[in-house]
Amino acid sequence: MMPFKTIMANKFTTPIIIALAVIIVVIVIYYLGKSKGRKTNEYQDPPNETGWGGNLTKSESDTVKRLTDKIYADIDSWSVSAGIKGRDCDAYSELVSSSDRITVSVANYYIQNYGTKLYDDIDGESFSFTPGCSGDIKTTVLNKLSRLNLR
Repeated sequence: MMPFKTIMANKFTTPIIIALAVIIVVIVIYYLGKSKGRKTNEYQDPPNETGWGGNLTKSESDTVKRLTDKIYADIDSWSVSAGIKGRDCDAYSELVSSSDRITVSVANYYIQNYGTKLYDDIDGESFSFTPGCSGDIKTTVLNKLSRLNLR
């Protein structure tokens, strides 16, 4: 006959191993799903409600590149100590006032060239130390990007 200690060890070893295996599988599935979910909405097609569709014109492409580069340069180079110089508020104002087609293209170009989402980078910035650049511009830009499903 087996000692009581061995019987109890065998009795609980199998359920513990099964529980750990289930936990590991659930964690792996969670992170795989999370990584796939993040990639699904990175690129958006320009809105087609008014028959825009198709490729960007040369003028639109130039505007998208110039605007994206200005916003990236502002985000990449700005710091609290540079706040006296200020942010490039004109770039954000132009993004807000541009068409949805241009805004979507700017967001796509931003992801393609800088590897992060425009929404996330703007959301992580502070506009409070910049004279002449209202904190409302950040909210306005983020609202427009959200409305276009570019979060």
